[in-house]
Amino acid sequence: MAAKQEKRVLAAIEEIEVQVETAHTEHQQRLEEALVDYLAERGPLVERRYELVTGRSEPTPEELQGFKPQGAAAAAEGAGGAAGGKAGGGKGGKGVPFFWLNALCSQETLAPLITPRDRCALEYLQDVRYLRGPMGMQVEFLFGPNPYFNNQVLRKGIFVRRAPASRPGGPPGDIEEIREEATVIDWKPGRSLLVRAAEPAAARKGAAKKAAGGGGGGKKAQGKGAKEPAPVPRAKRHHGKHGAPPPDLPDPEEEEAEEEAGAEEEEEEEAEAGQEEVAAGGGGGRRRPCPSFFRFFLPVETGSMAKRKEIDPTRDPDDDDEEEEEEEHEGGEEQLPSGAAARAAALRERQTRDGQVLDVLIKHVVPRAVHLYLAAGGKGPGSHPEGHEEEEGFQLVSGTPAGDMASLALTAQRALYALVGLQKQLDALSLALKEREWASAVQLRAQAAKLGEQRRTLLVGPAGAPSGLSVPAFWLRALKATPVGGSLVQHRDERCLSYLADVRMVWDERRMPSPEEPLRLATLELEFLPNPYFSNPLLKKHFTFAAPGGSLNKLGVKESHSEPIDWLPDRDLTLRRPPGEGGGAPRPVPSFFQFFSNATGALCRAFHVPGGQSRAAQEAALDAQEELIAELVNHLLPMAGRLAAQCAVDVRDLGDEQSDDEADESDEEEDEEGEEEDGEEAAARRAARRAAAAAGRRRGADGSSGGLLRRLFAGGTASYVMGAFVVIMFLAQILVFMDTLEFVRSKYRWV
Repeated sequence: MAAKQEKRVLAAIEEIEVQVETAHTEHQQRLEEALVDYLAERGPLVERRYELVTGRSEPTPEELQGFKPQGAAAAAEGAGGAAGGKAGGGKGGKGVPFFWLNALCSQETLAPLITPRDRCALEYLQDVRYLRGPMGMQVEFLFGPNPYFNNQVLRKGIFVRRAPASRPGGPPGDIEEIREEATVIDWKPGRSLLVRAAEPAAARKGAAKKAAGGGGGGKKAQGKGAKEPAPVPRAKRHHGKHGAPPPDLPDPEEEEAEEEAGAEEEEEEEAEAGQEEVAAGGGGGRRRPCPSFFRFFLPVETGSMAKRKEIDPTRDPDDDDEEEEEEEHEGGEEQLPSGAAARAAALRERQTRDGQVLDVLIKHVVPRAVHLYLAAGGKGPGSHPEGHEEEEGFQLVSGTPAGDMASLALTAQRALYALVGLQKQLDALSLALKEREWASAVQLRAQAAKLGEQRRTLLVGPAGAPSGLSVPAFWLRALKATPVGGSLVQHRDERCLSYLADVRMVWDERRMPSPEEPLRLATLELEFLPNPYFSNPLLKKHFTFAAPGGSLNKLGVKESHSEPIDWLPDRDLTLRRPPGEGGGAPRPVPSFFQFFSNATGALCRAFHVPGGQSRAAQEAALDAQEELIAELVNHLLPMAGRLAAQCAVDVRDLGDEQSDDEADESDEEEDEEGEEEDGEEAAARRAARRAAAAAGRRRGADGSSGGLLRRLFAGGTASYVMGAFVVIMFLAQILVFMDTLEFVRSKYRWV
């Protein structure tokens, strides 16, 4: 009877959770509609920005209302205008010079990825576009003619394929495939930014000696009587926003003519001749992969290069060092791990990094390009980690604007003024989209809270109803069915958690997060029935989330604090009192309720993070806390009924703090000694020991018949009948034994 009632309640709860799922689907549909409308309205504005940046179109009188030229351009205006600088990425023309180079270098995530060599190529960037389709998203980089590669467009995208929906109108199925696509860059000979010549140590020493002594010209050059030509003067690069048109990059043909002047120049030319010549064994210096922003466009590697006969630009720049270390260890007793695992890990790391770059380009660069151009946040000359303003013929191009328009040509000032007005329109569209997303999220949380209250009513009845759960240990079962939540629950916590009546995440929706105030507030509430452990009807933990840039989706815990738990005497599950009288002060132990403690190290103990109070341990505990919150919001709260139905818990054998004291004591000893041991092995040993203890209790391992009798009479009517039958049989056996004994005594009385 009880089992049927439980099934009925679980079925009703699952129906409620189907409604929650439908509310989530409707929310996603509203977001999709809002995004489609936003992109449709943004399209013409982005296209207009492209025309102004490249000088393909002049600003209209409406766009120039209120414009006043600054600096030297003000005087030139009366003379009929001044010649504009280099167009945004092209040679000759109008527009805003170096617009996208400055924008990319001013973005804090992208700036460290852009090397001085990359900036020379990014001068020619004319536009960055976001393309979105039903299967994924993609960015396009549009380049003008340049001396580095032949492509006019570089693309990078991620495409997702999902299984069909389980039912009409239901949520989409699970992700079946994530495919990454990228443009193969057609580098011009000797101009690849992904590799560079690795100068031998002897050559470096010779160059240093030559620089110090001034006469290390080499015998071959001296024998020819060649006179070393004076270096061609190369003008210093200007900031992308300033001065006259900046000089062109060094012409590759001129560089080759210079290199033919002597033997050292010939060797350098061979080293930079290109990947094909090196693969063919035509001599020249060794080339190796190097850092570059353009690695973002590399396709995902599907196989290794055959015996490394060619340069593999997909390899990490540090792979050569790792390979040398492996060669040094080859043949020794201790071998380094095979390169396959390291290669797979590096590939995963690169995919993660590329995904982050793609996200930044879509959400920060494309919609906010003018802000980034004016931000002056890029890296200046000499600030690159390698400290090279010039390497291998590539000169540094600064991405740091001065923050004003006075040094720009008149045409550039006019275009930039129009771009600022255009950016205001883009900002208004972005704000309108965010407000629609916020309103939809508020509506979703209101629906979820209403349906959550219906689920609570099914479990515990309306407010004021007699205590008790219609599904025993409902939330304990749901928690144990989740990875992170289940790891929090200790055996000694189970009986207390069986009194858990409801779990809620209450969000503060009085204001929408903004770039000026990028914070969100929420409270995790656990409602408990009256229990013998503490007097609080609610356990609360308050969170302050950081929302970078006012994001509605990217949240990270900035700080948190819990309201104190009013433990009843000697019932604190976060402490263990040593056995025996006068055993000493209680000691903290791992427990689910450590998550609601503000004590030092409580979070580390809650998540079993070794390392004491080290910074690494605290960071690991904070990461685990964020994983738990994500699991609560995305899995536990929307589908607790299904999780509880999947996890079976024997409510007659729940642990408590008394039955687990010995296990906790040995666990503490292992935790103190076990920093040297593997955490998973220790956890497996603890789980096996607890399972054995539970089995012993079920078998009545204490030697008494109380455990057996409790199990016989703990069920319903059938259990009572069976228990009575066993007792009658036991008494009958006693009577038969007594009759037999009396018969033997009477028959053999003479003995």
